[in-house]
Amino acid sequence: MAVVQNVKYQQPRSRQTAPPPRRQSLPQVNRNRSFALYLLLSIVTFSGYHYWFLSGWVQDLNIVCKKDGEKTLGVGWMILLSLATLGVYKYVWLAGIIDRMYNNADDLGAEIRQDGESFFLWVIPVVGYFIAMYFAIRDMNRLTAAWAEQAAAPRKRPEQPARPAAAEHRPEASALPKEQHSTPIAERGTLL
Repeated sequence: MAVVQNVKYQQPRSRQTAPPPRRQSLPQVNRNRSFALYLLLSIVTFSGYHYWFLSGWVQDLNIVCKKDGEKTLGVGWMILLSLATLGVYKYVWLAGIIDRMYNNADDLGAEIRQDGESFFLWVIPVVGYFIAMYFAIRDMNRLTAAWAEQAAAPRKRPEQPARPAAAEHRPEASALPKEQHSTPIAERGTLL
């Protein structure tokens, strides 16, 4: 009677190359905000869309301007602080957003002309708020487009200086006679 042993047969491993490294995906930001859609939906939804729009805007701004180390408060805090200040904080908050966009524009290579002070000048007349929001939405589109272009560009590795020759790394190697270089360590009698 024959004894059968359980022998696991392993298939030979094929020589597969490692998959190419996955490119890190960029966070999704809205690069095409529409002022006309913002205005229409804000009117139709009795400002509900206005606050949803601002929420997305702040999230995108915090992603795009991450390098400056600041973080803009969300819409919920803006609403609470606006209630406490009888609506004044909303305009201060919006001016802060526009100033942040303006301050980061040069780093990202975007052309933005409106800052917080010019926003306040537009807001003074009633119709001016809509003009100021038009400019702010246009500038945010420019900023996010510049950020996406900059983030998608391949990064150049900094050039490293040429490595010195092996003899320059080990000054003692050039000081030894040529015979000792090929002599095994055990025969020399020292470990150095």
